[in-house]
Amino acid sequence: MGYISGARAPYAGGTAMDASSLSHDATHAAADAPADTSLAHDRCRLKAVMANEEIAQDVLVAVLDRVDGVPLKVKNDIRIAVEELFVNVASYAYASVGDIELSVTVDGDARAVTVTLTDWGVPFDPFSCAAARPLKAYSVEEAPIGGLGIVMVKGLMDECFYRRVDGANEVRIVKRWAAPEPERVPAAPAWNGSGIDDLDKIQGELDDDDLTAIAGGMVVMEPHSWL
Repeated sequence: MGYISGARAPYAGGTAMDASSLSHDATHAAADAPADTSLAHDRCRLKAVMANEEIAQDVLVAVLDRVDGVPLKVKNDIRIAVEELFVNVASYAYASVGDIELSVTVDGDARAVTVTLTDWGVPFDPFSCAAARPLKAYSVEEAPIGGLGIVMVKGLMDECFYRRVDGANEVRIVKRWAAPEPERVPAAPAWNGSGIDDLDKIQGELDDDDLTAIAGGMVVMEPHSWL
């Protein structure tokens, strides 16, 4: 199944953004953007090296924090998935060093986070049957080498897509969350008539002068005549 992703971010000054400038931008993104929005989007392009995974996380968190109502579990799951996919590109996509682009969209109305990672390395579908092994329990001796991180990504995400287009690998993941349940107000207990049933017992314990009104189980007492 194909999909359409956003336009790729241009290079800054003809070169990919370095770690220092991008880290500065990511740090100030949350402060500059409005805190209460229903839609947020950002993207960055940087070198696909392990050291830049933390910068990618900064960008991701800044976008997530701009939309109210995103559950903590959703944030944690998408961060884990992005880490696994970023490390996969940094480790295997290029013979030397290449670029990776991260695009993040959080839609509060649709209750979904969509992340697209693009690289221009060797063609590789991380979600193919060969790369992503079936999710099953392995013993220490049986556990295969590699591939289990992608299995975890597939287990955490609601949708996972891959396509090769214009010489690039594009991976898209989607994480959704349910609408919060409305607060329920407990219903008042049904009246079973016990107040009327106990009337004979009450009258047996009280003098007629003491009991002047009984209404809905409420007893109003008159002062004793000898007071």
